[in-house]
Amino acid sequence: MRRRSLREIRTRLVQEARNLSWLLRSPRIPELTITPLPLPDGKSSAALLCGRIHERETLARAEALLRGEMEIFGQPVLTGRNIEWRRDYRSGRASGLAYFRRVPYLDFERCGDHKAVWELNRHQHLVVLAQAYLYTRECRFPEEIARQVESWIEQNPFPLGINWASALEVAFRALSWMWVEHLAGDALEAGFRRRMHRELYRHGVYLRNNLSIYFSANTHLTGEAAALHALGCLFSEAEWKAAGAAVLDRELIRQIRSDGSYFEQSSYYQVYSLDIFLFHSLLRETGPDYRERLAKMAGFLEACMGVRREIPGFGDDDGGRFFHPYGPRRAFGRASVTAASLFLPGAGLSSTPEDSEEIAAWWLGTLAGASYAAPASRLFPDAGLAMIHRGDWQIAMDAGAFGPWPSGHSHADTLSFTLCSAAEEILIDPGTYTYVAGAAARDVFRGTAMHNTVRVDGLDQAAPSGPFRWEQAPEVTVKGFADFGIKAECRYRGFVHTRELSWAGAGRLAVTDEVTGPPGVHVVEQFWHAGGSVSFVTAESIRIGQRVEVILPGRPVLSSGGEFGWRSDAYGTKTEAEVIALRWETTLPWRAETVFLLRT
Repeated sequence: MRRRSLREIRTRLVQEARNLSWLLRSPRIPELTITPLPLPDGKSSAALLCGRIHERETLARAEALLRGEMEIFGQPVLTGRNIEWRRDYRSGRASGLAYFRRVPYLDFERCGDHKAVWELNRHQHLVVLAQAYLYTRECRFPEEIARQVESWIEQNPFPLGINWASALEVAFRALSWMWVEHLAGDALEAGFRRRMHRELYRHGVYLRNNLSIYFSANTHLTGEAAALHALGCLFSEAEWKAAGAAVLDRELIRQIRSDGSYFEQSSYYQVYSLDIFLFHSLLRETGPDYRERLAKMAGFLEACMGVRREIPGFGDDDGGRFFHPYGPRRAFGRASVTAASLFLPGAGLSSTPEDSEEIAAWWLGTLAGASYAAPASRLFPDAGLAMIHRGDWQIAMDAGAFGPWPSGHSHADTLSFTLCSAAEEILIDPGTYTYVAGAAARDVFRGTAMHNTVRVDGLDQAAPSGPFRWEQAPEVTVKGFADFGIKAECRYRGFVHTRELSWAGAGRLAVTDEVTGPPGVHVVEQFWHAGGSVSFVTAESIRIGQRVEVILPGRPVLSSGGEFGWRSDAYGTKTEAEVIALRWETTLPWRAETVFLLRT
């Protein structure tokens, strides 16, 4: 167990004393004066998007919301008009009104999937209703906002229940309410608006006392700090503004490495981080060092997305988004990079008018022109991510260590790679699927066998210990990198796995794996997770999709479903997918070559 410093112990004791005091007396709320946030006028943003895809999709979603039809992690959920805010509608489980520290939110049997509960309670769907009001000027949309917020306040008294159990979720909800105030505040009934302001201020009091400085000091902390700073701007609370800004200035350096990568080794969380730091920079003048690192973050994300402009899926994917959590999850980074390109015009980032609709139009009040930065082969040394391009083919290989601390958002995917062209996926990362809805499913999806790499003796590259902890993390070293390939090694559990990728001509990719380790007979397995249809060509070669033949170093077993034949394109959902597995019982060293023949 981690040893706690005296400073941490003192801070936690003060926090808890204040939290407990609120059970006896709710925090005092002063007379509130609202200062509009320095964001584009919502009417102008709506006018900019009139007739475009965003307007059509927003109005369709808003009509569904009026019928009690929600969308959670991209999937329809029927809540009805009278929402039970502490219910996980997928599992049917609901939790009570215990003091928020006593809510066992990681216990699926008692609370359901806390991520599904919290996604609903982020209230990002209320922003959709506010945007629909701007498009139509129809009062039924702000009336629905008021009805839902009133019912939420009634069902979630401060500070009781699962919806006060995470400071980050309090922050997301506060941000949604601030957007409602910004976009449609003048359409809300005056009495309700005052009640919402008071509850919003209470969210700020909670955040100021419960920043995740010593717990989940990652995107939890930065999201909370961004909301606290914004609340400080809204309510002219100078201390909140200063505290939030100080955290973000510090965490930008601590969490974002010099190559622009997010330190928890999650490409999905890279999007979260970019959005958080970019949004904060809209509310406060930031200096050149801040903007330079912001540009590196956006550049890293754009490189990750590559030719398909999709997130490759390395590490955890929790299904959420800082703003506008709708549409294909793997495409979320497009709007973030486009917004960054408009905010940082000299950064050389790609942008399109279509990708401006979700974020840039509302945050910056403008649409981008079409600009494309051609991807280039590059190694990001801090992340250990290699992006290799040859013609219209792209490889993304994870040759980096696990993330810091217990590596809670890392996967055992070292030396795994994805392969695609702009037209099709060939090798994929199957995703995350779940955090708590079954320990077995959690460990399978983040385990070594669910990635395009080698497993020895049935062991993951690290030992899973609970849903957000790894022990015995591997040591990873990049031995060489060039435009035409990479060589790296992963040391774990007494074994050394070395993998070399090299282009031998434009259409031939050779993958050489070698494992060394202790004497005796060992079981070596190799896995390839296919993004398209798979068929046999010969007993030892297969075709993936329309353009790729794979010559394998042995006879494979092809399956879908079962233990490893799955992919999860959104949190909480999975579909069957083809997996190619090979198995050897052998002494070490073991060596095998796999050849991918790529048709242009």
